[in-house]
Amino acid sequence: MEFGELVLTRRSVRKFKDQPVEWGKIVEILHAGRLAPNAGNVQNWKFVVVQDETQKKKIADCCDGEEWIASAPAIIVVLGEPEKTERMYGSRGRFLYTIQNCACAAMSMIYAAHDQGLGACWVGSFDEDKLSSALVLPENVFPHVIIPIGYADEKPELQPKSRIEQVTFFERYWNRRKLATPHGQWSRNVMKWSRKAKKDIEEFGSKVEEHVKKKVGEIKGKIGR
Repeated sequence: MEFGELVLTRRSVRKFKDQPVEWGKIVEILHAGRLAPNAGNVQNWKFVVVQDETQKKKIADCCDGEEWIASAPAIIVVLGEPEKTERMYGSRGRFLYTIQNCACAAMSMIYAAHDQGLGACWVGSFDEDKLSSALVLPENVFPHVIIPIGYADEKPELQPKSRIEQVTFFERYWNRRKLATPHGQWSRNVMKWSRKAKKDIEEFGSKVEEHVKKKVGEIKGKIGR
């Protein structure tokens, strides 16, 4: 699948067919995760693959009532090891880069799943302590993302997304796009003021026109007398 199509057609899938996911596909998904970009190439992540029914239910129980998670044929949990990035980057590595690294790995795996005809969903709402206990995690490893994976049994519609001009700036904040004129760039405020100025000019023009008509009428009346 071409990357453009991959991005446009990916959906968050929460309903799966009762069909096992081939191990070869799971391995490809894991490869996509391990090859994701990460700060300093520290690769401070681990992945736990869960297929056992009892263990899947335990994970679902950690996710604020999201029972559908247990119906996925496979679940991949992305874990972070913040001490590794902290040693290289200090507190920024621990509290920011670890999150970024795990997010990159998770999104790469979600795209890889879609590319292989599978559905997946990003789940970030869970009880961290309960999930850590269910996975028997050491004290220095923390769960970041849960990814249920399987053959989709639904076709979700594309959710509303912001337009590109609403989320894109140029050079600095609020500069939304460049104009093909020497006047440079415009922002939302500039356009707001321009529209107001146009409205004021139109209102002023209407008043002038009415005043002129009135005066012309008065002059005609005097001439007529």
